[in-house]
Order: sequence, then structure tokens, then C-alpha cells
Amino acid sequence: MRPAIGQLSAAGGGGGGLNRIGINAPASGQVIARSVALGQSVDANAELYRVANLSTLSLSLHLQPADAGRVRPGNSILVTAPGRQATARVRFVSPVLDAQTRLVPVVALLDNRDGQWRVGEPVTAAVQLSGEGGGNAVKVPSTAVQTVEGKPVIFVRTLEGFQAMPVTLGDTNGSMVIVRAGLNGSERIATINSFTLNAELGKGEATHEDH
Repeated sequence: MRPAIGQLSAAGGGGGGLNRIGINAPASGQVIARSVALGQSVDANAELYRVANLSTLSLSLHLQPADAGRVRPGNSILVTAPGRQATARVRFVSPVLDAQTRLVPVVALLDNRDGQWRVGEPVTAAVQLSGEGGGNAVKVPSTAVQTVEGKPVIFVRTLEGFQAMPVTLGDTNGSMVIVRAGLNGSERIATINSFTLNAELGKGEATHEDH
């Protein structure tokens, strides 16, 4: 048994006993997968555990070429999921179209130090687009846009609650719409239940008029 112990020691193992072997991970993080079972024989190059640093996650997007041409590294992306919202930053815009989808791959980084986002989770992303003349446009879900007094608005969260923010709209692309003015891309907006917010706003205005 001594030659086996020596081999483990040379490979970076430790622990001082035959029933327990310490294995040093090459990077700090959280174990997200285990490929071995107790008592299993493994090869020297076999993957035993998979460790990932989840404090920062990569967000993978595929944009239409016309939109991708107005996205730059550093642009913000409003990321939403049920009950959560955060801002990611574009890290990479591919100069090559995806051969299968004919779309442009874009990678953004999302701060996940609070652990509220999970790998593989589907999210809704509203991308800040760089506009002409140094202006900025933001792409948001079309469900976030409502009409108040005949004008488009988006409900933005403030310290006092949601507030209807007048916006200027651009083109619609599928389920997303471009906001050319009124948002800077860092706001927390209502992407669902905005119909309810609109109805409550109307009710409040009616009550005010009655008094």
C-alpha cells in the first residue's frame, strides 16, 4: 500500500489516512457536480468534481445583426426574472454570425455575489443600444409599455413605488421594443403586471378628480 500512498502524495493528495484523501481544487468556488461515487476506481486524469466560481455569471445573448451593430462592450443589460432584477454589462460582441441562427452572439457579465441567479436559468434581457449622435436606446419587453393619456409610458420603480415614465419608442422586434428616450438602461422597470399598474394609476387619478 505504500507505493499507492506515495503516488497520491505526489499528485497533491493528502489527509494522512487510507480512508480519507484530500484533493486540492485548482480554483476556489462551489462544487456544482460530482462525477465519482464512494469506492469507485478512477483514472489519474478523471474528473472527480466540478468547481465553479458563481460570484460572476456569463449571460449569453443572440441579437439581430442590426441591433448588434449598436451594442458596445460596457453597455448595460437589464436582466429580469420572476421576483428579481439586476443590471449586467456587455463584455463581448462577436464579429461573426452564428452559423445556425444567423444571429450575433453577445456575452455579458452579471454580478452574482448575493447568489440570487442560477446557471442555466432563462431570463429576460433588455439591452441598451448605442444610438446615433452619442444617444442611447434601450430594448425592453413590449409588455412593459403602457399608454397613459394617449402617450407611451414604462413603470419605473422608485423609493415611493412605481412611477409612470414617459418614453419615446422606436422599432419593435418580436416581443421586444426599442425605447429611444426616457430610460438610461439602469432603471428597475415593471415588465409584468404593468396592466395592473396602469389600471391602479387610472383609479388614483379618478379618485383625485372626485375630490
